[in-house]
Amino acid sequence: VHAKCLARWQLHCAGKLEEKTCRFCSGSYPDWRPVLTPDALKAQQPVPVLSIYYGGQCTRIKVRPGPEGLTAFSTQLRKILGRDISTVNLVFRCRDPETGSELYLHGIQAWSAAIHCACVRAARRMATNAAAVQQGAQQQQRQSAGAEQRSSNAARMAPATRALRPVWHGPAAPARQMHGAARSLATVSAPASFPAPDAAYWNSMPGYDTTSLVPPP
Repeated sequence: VHAKCLARWQLHCAGKLEEKTCRFCSGSYPDWRPVLTPDALKAQQPVPVLSIYYGGQCTRIKVRPGPEGLTAFSTQLRKILGRDISTVNLVFRCRDPETGSELYLHGIQAWSAAIHCACVRAARRMATNAAAVQQGAQQQQRQSAGAEQRSSNAARMAPATRALRPVWHGPAAPARQMHGAARSLATVSAPASFPAPDAAYWNSMPGYDTTSLVPPP
């Protein structure tokens, strides 16, 4: 059996007996989370956001994985719903960390799987944003180097320009006018500043992937 295929089967069975146990031999399955989590994302610790839809309203809360996160989530959910959550039919809408396809996981027992999917998606988005920031910084460095080179070239040309003096063929002119003419000839325009980085680079911020908690149909 392919490890990823088995892990995806376990994920689709999240909250059920088949997530951890073989239905034929009753043997235990290995944990599916490491198999469906890319190595590059395992070291990151994103904070996923859970969107709760209830009574025609949407409430977004930050959640944490693990038993403590589940306890905190249950407390917040009880306040939002105003009732005992043991009588509520919960449905988690999330994304498969391997394919990105949409999943619907049922019941509070699927909490761990749903939040893990949200963490993987959030970590992937953080990695993408970090790469975009790095690329923007490199572009800015190249633009800065180009601006410095243009300034250096202008500085080397400036002495020759300042050495120019006007040749006066008419009557003697007031010293003030002569000096003004000399200053006008010695003027060297500063190079234009390099263009600002793409606005998308400045506006990009690590975002949160969203896992939705939707009411049953």
